[in-house]
Amino acid sequence: MVASTIYRKQIEPLKTLAKALMLETLTRAPAIMLETLTRAPAIMLETLTRAPTMMLETLIRAPALMLETLAGSFSSL
Repeated sequence: MVASTIYRKQIEPLKTLAKALMLETLTRAPAIMLETLTRAPAIMLETLTRAPTMMLETLIRAPALMLETLAGSFSSL
């Protein structure tokens, strides 16, 4: 008698919650995967197109920044 009361009051609601969570996961997962599959190529393309520009900008600005740093360190002496 006590075991069946515990089961009804504690275990049964947990089973119901677990079923609801599994159903939500099953219904949302395909949409999340589809969004990932559709957005990933655009993100990769943006990265591939911007990376060379950023590297070029770094190569152009780095010497000037190094000279500015050297000039600043000598002027503080």
